[in-house]
Amino acid sequence: MKQIKHTFLISLVLFISISALGQKEKKYIRQGVEEYLNKNYGNSEVSYQKALTINPGSYEAKFNLGDAFYKQEKYDEAIKEFSDLASRSTNKEDLGKIYHNIGNSQLKQTKKLLSEQKLDEGIKQIDKSIESYKNALKNNPADSETKYNLGYAQQLKKLLQNQKNKNDKNKDKNKDKDKDDKDKKDQKDKQDKDKQDQKDKDDKDKNKDQNKDQNKDQNKDQKDNKDQDDKDGKSDDKGQNQKDKISKEDALRILEAIENNEKKTQDKIKKVKGVNTNKLEKDW
Repeated sequence: MKQIKHTFLISLVLFISISALGQKEKKYIRQGVEEYLNKNYGNSEVSYQKALTINPGSYEAKFNLGDAFYKQEKYDEAIKEFSDLASRSTNKEDLGKIYHNIGNSQLKQTKKLLSEQKLDEGIKQIDKSIESYKNALKNNPADSETKYNLGYAQQLKKLLQNQKNKNDKNKDKNKDKDKDDKDKKDQKDKQDKDKQDQKDKDDKDKNKDQNKDQNKDQNKDQKDNKDQDDKDGKSDDKGQNQKDKISKEDALRILEAIENNEKKTQDKIKKVKGVNTNKLEKDW
């Protein structure tokens, strides 16, 4: 009996504690709503965060926190909160609202990207927004606001796609123009190079012809000088030959003198040394 009474007391304490926490959670949510309505979205965010600290699974606190992020243009954070709710919710009406808010957040992101001149990223984001609105209508087909927003997003997508096509066309046109300009420039550069090469060749040929003529003149001068030298040389040789050439009589006389000198030398050696002089070394 005492054991049963003890268990009842513990259960009563837990009930009171949970009830107190529940009241505190609702208190923070009420504060968050008041701040939100007064457009104090930052304070509203803080209050909802406190409520979620007490009860992380609070649908009301999480949904309202997503709204507070949206109002502060924290669209990534808003999408994160709403997407987390969508993964845990099964109620079709709730899912319709959640996807509607996700679509709105993505639509706002699209406009922000366009203001930053990021057309391609904006188109990707508007596609996500259209998909979110479609998911909202799957869960709540009668929602007129979602239908309107979906139509608006689809019209915006057409405008963006047309602009992209126009930009791509202009880009291709400019690309073709740049290619034509480049081809013209390359052609002109080639012509200029060919002209310069031809000029260099002409100058080289001209210099070659000049050098050839100059060498020809030099060779002619050298030949003329050589011919003159040869002529002079021949004259000198002829004179030298005439000078070196002696008469037969003079030659006989010289030979006779040499023989006489040799005979005298041999006779001297015989008288002095009394030796055989069959072989003698010439001393002249």
